[in-house]
Amino acid sequence: MDLESESWRKLNHVLKLVLCHTTYGLVSSNIYFQWFVHA
Repeated sequence: MDLESESWRKLNHVLKLVLCHTTYGLVSSNIYFQWFVHA
């Protein structure tokens, strides 16, 4: 088992999770902001 590629894979997974979470947060806060402005 290659330890370096294994940790690389885990790091990639974490980065993808963070990216998805950040994107989701930005999108939902943007929607809330628009709803608040138009209300």
